[in-house]
Formats: sequence, structure tokens, C-alpha cells
Amino acid sequence: MAYTDIANVSAYLQTTIDGTTTPASTTVQVWIDEACDEIDRITKSSFESNVVTDQIISTDSDTGIISATSFDGTGAYNQPAPQDMIAIPNKKILTLTAAAYNTASDGETPVWVDLDLGYGSDCVLVGDNISILTPGLIIPRKKTGMKISYTHGNSSVPGFVQKMATRMVALDFINSGLSEEVSGGGGSIRVGDIQITESGRFTQDYVESTQEWIDLKLRQLGTNNVYLI
Repeated sequence: MAYTDIANVSAYLQTTIDGTTTPASTTVQVWIDEACDEIDRITKSSFESNVVTDQIISTDSDTGIISATSFDGTGAYNQPAPQDMIAIPNKKILTLTAAAYNTASDGETPVWVDLDLGYGSDCVLVGDNISILTPGLIIPRKKTGMKISYTHGNSSVPGFVQKMATRMVALDFINSGLSEEVSGGGGSIRVGDIQITESGRFTQDYVESTQEWIDLKLRQLGTNNVYLI
């Protein structure tokens, strides 16, 4: 799931982008992918949903929120009580789709026992944790303790992130056809269906104002880095 698409970029530029235009839709799609990667890199975050499959987590004391009565750090096993939870490494968990625990010793080939998910079953997702529901369920205490699959992140792309990615790609589109004209200035030029008069001044102002908006949004996300055109 990308943060924007060709339709959004076309609407923002008020021009048609397809396989016959210059730049073509294939090129614009590459720019979209690059903009999404750049946003993730600069913000050190992700604003879409991400699927994690068969992630191995520890059931040792550094992973779970375990009650003292059922897990005192000295026994060979953790016997979860209904209030006990095992933390999932990522945050903003949307769904837990599978969970299993390992009955083999660390260093040996894992032997997985599937857990039933949902209320009235073995465990359930509570926030960013797996809550154990079955009294007396024995989960061995080990580094290769559980195998889980889940989805985390945002169920939909936030509007301001979509807008930022759209504008980043729009600048790529403009710059691809106006690089020479921006430095030369003057005259009337066309990029696709976009007609610009006195292009040097107009385009420079447009690029600068759009760049300022992008930089502001990135700073609001808690970073001092900027997206450089």
C-alpha cells in the first residue's frame, strides 16, 4: 500500500498522466515508491499496515508482562494466569492472526503447538500484547518461545502523509520537464497539459513554497531532516 497514487498526483497537477504522457505513468510510479521510502527513512516510521509472519519471540522475563505468582524468574516454566500478557515487539497492532508456542529446548528444532485465538480460547490480542486466557496453560520459558503472525501500523494512510507524498511526486514531475527553463526564466512552456507563463519566476516560487510545506510536515513528525529536491 503506497501513500499516494497516480490519480492523486494527476488531480493535484490538474493534468493527465498515463502511458503516453511525458513523463509516463511508469516513471511517476517509480517516483511514488521513492517518495514513500523517503518518508519512512526520514521519519523512521511507517504509515501503512505491515504484515509480520512467523516472528519468533522470547517467552523469557524480558518479553512478557508476567505476574509474580506465576513467573518468579526461577522456575523452568511460565504458567500464565488470565491476567498475564506477552508483549509483541512492534506497536500499533491491528490484528493477531496466529500464535504458537515451542515445546522443544532452545537450540533444538522447534516443536510448535498452535494456540486458539479469541475470547473463550487460549489467548487474545489486548493492545500490543497477547493476553493468556486459559488457566494452567504451560508455555516453556525460553528464547525461542513463541511464533506469532500479525498486522501492525495504520489501517489507512493518514491524510497529511498522502498529501505530502503527492506533493513530493508532483515536484519530481515538474522538475523533470522544467529544469532548464527554471534556470533560464521567462517565456511560456508546457509540461503535459500544464501551461506556465514566465516560467522561471512562477516555477521557482511554486517549488520553494511546496518544499517549505513538505519540510514543515517532516519537522512536525519529529525530525530535523528535510526532503531535498
